[in-house]
Amino acid sequence: MAYQFEVTTGYGRLRRYASQVLGGVGAREVLSGSAGDWKGMLARIVDERGAREGADDGVLMAGAVARVADVEFDASIGEVSGVAWLLAGKQVEGEPYQTLFGRIDAKRARGLGLAKAGAVGERVVRDGRRLEVAGLDASLTALETATGALTDARSAVEAAEDQLFAPRQAKKKLVRDLNQLIAVTEAAVLTAFPGRSDLVSAILMPWFERRRSAGAGAGDGGAGDSGSAGPDGGDDGDEDELG
Repeated sequence: MAYQFEVTTGYGRLRRYASQVLGGVGAREVLSGSAGDWKGMLARIVDERGAREGADDGVLMAGAVARVADVEFDASIGEVSGVAWLLAGKQVEGEPYQTLFGRIDAKRARGLGLAKAGAVGERVVRDGRRLEVAGLDASLTALETATGALTDARSAVEAAEDQLFAPRQAKKKLVRDLNQLIAVTEAAVLTAFPGRSDLVSAILMPWFERRRSAGAGAGDGGAGDSGSAGPDGGDDGDEDELG
């Protein structure tokens, strides 16, 4: 097989490669009906990249909302802690501080993950309501609101992360199909132009491999040698590569 891409190769590199081969195949009219559907492959790469970027954007936005909710929760539980401490006569063993924060104080609660912090917030609100201590109502109401927002934000992050599964699976199939298309195209070129490994190389060897070979002082390199694109690693300034 002329060339093989890894599933870790970025969409940008795959897109440019499909464009390259589409142009190369088009340069030999005799290949138009036998070298495979490179126009369709290019469109598919663009579409699947868009779906992956959309899923990534969803995770980023949900994460941003969660960070804001986390900051609000930290402020709210700190406020409840401060009020409870004053009401307890500035004694950690006094009430209502001991009941609300004797097991997990506000500092520790702020360092917990979204799920655990939300559980602590719910418990503090529940126990605070049960104590019916004058002076806690306003801060408990604020904490209740912040805890609800934190819980909703955690659910949104999890849902957004779930949306990444389908694009990741689609990427695996995309790369498999691309590698198969490369093999079909190589066979078509050699059928139409027997012995023309130079033409196979001109059409199918990726531009980045050709440049790498030239830089190393190599010759044409021949696309008949199997290679691997490997992880993209931001090659050629592709700042938005997605694995």
